[in-house]
Amino acid sequence: MKTGFTLIEILVVITIIGVLSGVGINNFSGVKVIARDNVRQQDLQKLSLALETYLQKNTFYVKGTGNCKADTPTFYTTIAATMVGGSVPTDPESKSQYCYIANSDGSSFRLFTKLEKPDPKDPNFVDCPDYNWTLFSPDLQKSCPTIADAPSPNPSPSIAPQSSPAAAPPPPAPTLPTLRVFVTKDTYTGNLGGINGADMKCQSAAGTQPALKNSLWRAWVSDPGTNAKDRIADAKYTLINGVVVASSKTDLLDGSLTSAINLTENGGIPSINNGQSNAYVWTGTNNSGNKTGYTCSDWVDPFAMSYTVGNSSSTSQWTGLDEVASYHCNYQRHLYCFEQPTGSSTGGTGCIAGYQDFDGDGYTTGGAQYFCNGASLPFGYKSSPSAQADCYDQNTDAHPGQTQYFISQRGDGSFDYDCSGSTQTQYPYWGVGCGTAQVSTTTSQNSCFISWICGGVGAATIAIDCGKNGNFLNDQQPDLYQCDEGGAIPVHSPNKTTLACH
Repeated sequence: MKTGFTLIEILVVITIIGVLSGVGINNFSGVKVIARDNVRQQDLQKLSLALETYLQKNTFYVKGTGNCKADTPTFYTTIAATMVGGSVPTDPESKSQYCYIANSDGSSFRLFTKLEKPDPKDPNFVDCPDYNWTLFSPDLQKSCPTIADAPSPNPSPSIAPQSSPAAAPPPPAPTLPTLRVFVTKDTYTGNLGGINGADMKCQSAAGTQPALKNSLWRAWVSDPGTNAKDRIADAKYTLINGVVVASSKTDLLDGSLTSAINLTENGGIPSINNGQSNAYVWTGTNNSGNKTGYTCSDWVDPFAMSYTVGNSSSTSQWTGLDEVASYHCNYQRHLYCFEQPTGSSTGGTGCIAGYQDFDGDGYTTGGAQYFCNGASLPFGYKSSPSAQADCYDQNTDAHPGQTQYFISQRGDGSFDYDCSGSTQTQYPYWGVGCGTAQVSTTTSQNSCFISWICGGVGAATIAIDCGKNGNFLNDQQPDLYQCDEGGAIPVHSPNKTTLACH
């Protein structure tokens, strides 16, 4: 009877155990590599956000010399005050500091790390001698760090010398500007105040952040007369921390973003509302950038029952996730806001002049802005100035020559709709009788509710148009006080009144 193992059997078992152990160790090592690379990418994103916070407080990034070895120690010392606990991350394995370079005025920066398993298809991949992954400020393009290469917003390619005369090369294709995009922190119902109202909400959100407030912003929404894609410039779009969303407008609309538009104007994550699973965004726009016709009655009716939304956490359904025709537009949703070119105050050869008309009322404001390097005139600019300048360029009703009167201020607290520099009141209120007349606005811009309250007892109210006469009927019975716009014949002596408008 066999009572033990032979030497050969024992050697075979040991060999099998060794092979399995080696496979397990290799697999475990691969997991650790991926984990370390994820940490490195997250560390650079944290540093990028810290730099944006530093910019908001100081109006510039941490200044440098364009040299990684010289700039990095200064950066780590300076940026610590903006990091949680004052701790600045370092490489998870080597514990070395991440490379930082900036120019002398602090207007631009670059951050670099070296991944153990880089992906050449990653939009932040760079093929550099010492580094292969980067983040940078929105005004720059991707490049490697060198001692001689300080960050430059307009790198110029070198041209090889020619030994013999040759035909002039064709002009280079226009370099696309790098612009930013964010999703609003706040949410709104489908009553956005039309497309112009949506734009004002984007401009207002950007105005809360020093790094964003001086730029022009457009909401990504369509209406029956406008496609969202036609409202924004052809550009490379990034999140506010420099992460690439799309390399061009074509890339934006090819069915898959490089990165989801999931950062708000203050660098946070958009909130989830209405018990939904994602942070949804009003768009009225399909995945090709065109209007869908589902726009909450052109973005003015919170009780309409048709809208298109996008998902801010998705790269494929960011704009055309769902077309709904059975739910009200009174849900709270976010907006996408796209930065747009603003030009420069000086022109030159190959430049075109544009005059600002952001609200599209035909009246321009300010002097000429010049767009160069083959750029076309962006949305929101006219090729020639209007005869009279606009006084408020964020409301289509506010412009020179306006003759209508309104009961709501134009958007900045002023009632100066005709750009005269003063406010005129039409049909000032007057009335006779007990109690006090109260005026409050309704959802309609040109109508009010007038209440007649006597002895503290509430009375019936009806809407009366701006400036029209109304009769208060007084028979000493509080429940019979009412305002008649002209149809009914009063049975008691009326107190005539008119509604005040500006």
